[in-house]
Amino acid sequence: MPHPTQPESAFNVPFEAASASLARERVGRMLAGVGIDGRSREDVMVVVSELVGNAVRHARPLPEGGLRVRTRVDEGRVSVAVDDGGAISLPTLRVARVTSAGGRGLAIIDRISDGWGSERSPDGTQTVWALVHY
Repeated sequence: MPHPTQPESAFNVPFEAASASLARERVGRMLAGVGIDGRSREDVMVVVSELVGNAVRHARPLPEGGLRVRTRVDEGRVSVAVDDGGAISLPTLRVARVTSAGGRGLAIIDRISDGWGSERSPDGTQTVWALVHY
């Protein structure tokens, strides 16, 4: 059953690998608080973790430091966005070799989400977002 639209939630996390877990836990609590549980909740938490992890690995922190994680629950979907200080290039989906240690983040997001994308602001900051229907 769809949940009512919730206002956008935004919080900052440090620009470090451990922030993927921090963001995942915080978003998981928020989703549980609005009644989104089970597979849908897990899917959103994985997407958040991958978006934050990718930002730490491939981008720079925001000018004020860290990363900003934004979520919004609309009827039937959760949107997740991570703002960072920008990277050399916009994220692109690629197929990682079986022997590769990394390179699967966007493939995971692409598989779990109902759509994702990225955009660069004139100030050089970048947002990578994904939508997950529940």
